[in-house]
Amino acid sequence: MPYKSLEKLNGSDIHRIPTEFSVISTQPAEQARKLSQSLSDVSIAFFSMPMIRTEAYPLDAAILKTLKNLNSYRWLIFTSKNGVTSFFQLLTEAGLSFPENLKTAVIGNTTESALKKHLKKVDFINPGQTSIEFMAAFTSEILLKDEKVLFVLGNLAPKHMQQELNKIVKTDRLDTYQTLGIAEYNESIMQKIWDNRYDLLVFTSPSAFSNFYKYYQIKKSNIPLRIVSIGPITTQAILKFAPARIITVKEAGLSGLKKEIIHSFKNKKT
Repeated sequence: MPYKSLEKLNGSDIHRIPTEFSVISTQPAEQARKLSQSLSDVSIAFFSMPMIRTEAYPLDAAILKTLKNLNSYRWLIFTSKNGVTSFFQLLTEAGLSFPENLKTAVIGNTTESALKKHLKKVDFINPGQTSIEFMAAFTSEILLKDEKVLFVLGNLAPKHMQQELNKIVKTDRLDTYQTLGIAEYNESIMQKIWDNRYDLLVFTSPSAFSNFYKYYQIKKSNIPLRIVSIGPITTQAILKFAPARIITVKEAGLSGLKKEIIHSFKNKKT
């Protein structure tokens, strides 16, 4: 079995990973491309089979009303790059500028990087890796009880953060983009899954798995799916559909996915 050396992420030690290992990503095309690039130093086969896509909502009366009233909020919370991109797209379409006194908070390095393309600074960055850690730090160290908060989200984003924050301050939600299922899939890649000719499937949202399972169940086997999941919410959603062997990412974002994929292949018995 041929091997290729791989330098460990922290720069020490060397892992050896079999070249025939394969990863199938169900992420949107742009995210899959970034994951593929991050794994370019690993001798694996990478396949992209997007199961969802995102698009900004059109600027309507309700969105325009919220954008015109941004000055009534003290904080804007962004939880994803898509939220940032679609928000500023809508703000531009509305012919409005970002209020100088409006503070911003983000979850994740990717979200931070996206926001810094539009603003000079970000006022609060999640000190940990999860929304729970974000909420703990934000509510105890940053938020004042007389402040008003606006969440900028996608239509499928869960409500738990807003519900928790509502116990302390007044909050609103602005959905700026929607997640849509892919109507067609790559049958040759799906056939690999049906035939059990893959090592890991990557899922970064419950909606991606839901749309995937709609097609997979056409010829599904009794062999549990082998999955890397972006977090507990996605993992819980997957297990509601089907039995699976799931590795749940411990560190949020692209680096977390890469580490879990490498760790899985490193420890796989051949």
